[in-house]
Amino acid sequence: TLGPHTFYWFSLAERGVLPDTGRARPIPTIVSTDGWEEVIRGEMRDELAGVLSDYLHEQHWFRGRAHRILSAKVVEATPIPYGRKVAFLALIRVEYAERDPETYVLPLNLATGRTAETLKRRNRGAVIARIAHQAGSRNAEGLLFDAMWDEDFPAALLKIIASRKGLQGVAGRTTGIPTPALRQLKVPAKAAAAPRIVEGDLNNTSVVFGDRLILKLFRCVDDGINPDVEIGAFLSEQHFKHTPPLAGHIEYRGGRGRQATIAVLEQYIPHEGDGWDEAQEAVGAFLRRAARRTGTPPSVSLSTATLLDLASGDPDDAALDLMGDYLERARLLGKRTAELHLALSAGRDDAAFGPRPFTSYYQRSVYQAMRRLTGQTMFLLRRELDTLDDALAKHAQTIADMEEAVIKRFGAILKTRIEATRTRYHGDYRLSQVLRDGDDYVFVDFEGEPDRLMAERQLMHSPLRDVAGMIRSFHASAHVPLSRRRRNGSGAEQTERLEQWADYWAQHASAAFLGEYLRTAGEASFVPRTPRMLYVLLDTLLMERALTDLQLALVARPEGVRVPLLMLGHLLAEPDPGAK
Repeated sequence: TLGPHTFYWFSLAERGVLPDTGRARPIPTIVSTDGWEEVIRGEMRDELAGVLSDYLHEQHWFRGRAHRILSAKVVEATPIPYGRKVAFLALIRVEYAERDPETYVLPLNLATGRTAETLKRRNRGAVIARIAHQAGSRNAEGLLFDAMWDEDFPAALLKIIASRKGLQGVAGRTTGIPTPALRQLKVPAKAAAAPRIVEGDLNNTSVVFGDRLILKLFRCVDDGINPDVEIGAFLSEQHFKHTPPLAGHIEYRGGRGRQATIAVLEQYIPHEGDGWDEAQEAVGAFLRRAARRTGTPPSVSLSTATLLDLASGDPDDAALDLMGDYLERARLLGKRTAELHLALSAGRDDAAFGPRPFTSYYQRSVYQAMRRLTGQTMFLLRRELDTLDDALAKHAQTIADMEEAVIKRFGAILKTRIEATRTRYHGDYRLSQVLRDGDDYVFVDFEGEPDRLMAERQLMHSPLRDVAGMIRSFHASAHVPLSRRRRNGSGAEQTERLEQWADYWAQHASAAFLGEYLRTAGEASFVPRTPRMLYVLLDTLLMERALTDLQLALVARPEGVRVPLLMLGHLLAEPDPGAK
């Protein structure tokens, strides 16, 4: 079970890809002549840079595993005192051979004696290097480690926010910024002194304080205010009850007006798992029922036209019988999603949230972005063909051969005038971004897609991008259990039969979600005015989502491309919408 506020393995589980655990990294040694702080802030930073590349490759939150690192250097180190200890909040600039540099947040401290032995035994993955201090006849040794795994350190970050404390680093200043909600969410001292790290968050590190607050440390940071802070503050002001109130954040300000969000603090929502857990349970029960059915599974289409047709009607008797009450859950999720988008579109006098109209210039920019995405994804797909099994390689080759058809398909966004508005939206919307709060849902993690620049995440687009993300998530949820069966070599013929039933589940869950979303949104400005406009826009965004997920799978683990390839195949089986 994955933890709260999770990105569920970079959504790799949802996208049919599993992480490669690899072997434990040997702990390197750095010999210091002037104390461990010299390694971080002094002349020995180059020695630390030499071991950081290997350490980063081991971390689940590091996004550059597929790329060659040229250097990884400490560019900022802000001292954070807590109790009798001092940690350094380090910013690590990673330079790559073939992509833009990234900046990572890595709190650093030194463990010695029994503490070091316990750390090495229980959490070796947090250890960066062994520091051997030689000063005359005195020798000392300790382990340089990620201070987030020091149970006293997260409370220091909480204190920085609560006290509005500002700390000076080498090149900039780190400051805590609370909101009024923090005063209403007081954390007992005992809970603050014993925080617990939430497992399962692939891109960041989250810490829960009692049952009141959750702090998320962003591991990869970029210039600009993180949308998790912007949107969290806006929805808190709107009193939208299906998101946790924002309690504060930590920001870093450097030279030349640079600003980056280091961490965000929110109310913690006790919950019964997330939407992904719920869907997996529902899919498991559905597939067990479907396996007992005789005869040929129903023929299913997940094309845009089919989903829109089903969304306007009622599910068939088989869906009602086999899917239990999950159709109602999908409808509720559609309703809440529309309510979220209505709330985000309400800031008409807010420069950062006021809806913007579609323009021909914007539609052309969308088309050009789709062309680039298609070219990049098909290039990666062809490159990885030899790594796939024969049946999957054949299907992948068929998709790769349709590159021009895909680009032509995206041309519909150029030929169709879209009368709708662009707004802020979730930006990385999937089942695991929705917590189950009793019989209802709460939305979390508004930071957007982690692989996009902060400036891109702050742009306004059609909130139907979130709808496309959720439809894709339903499809992935239905197929991930069967992907495990395939990897285990379990009953190929039965697995293929169940895959048809999985498509059926995804089709009806998506239609229930989409139908209730459109009914709740009604005539909102972000809903295209005519069925034709709605069709073209949703089709474009579903294609974009499928290609993006395919690209992510190709970069992470090529054997995980099966599920996004299946979704892309469904979409491409429909005639070109430009001909409709």
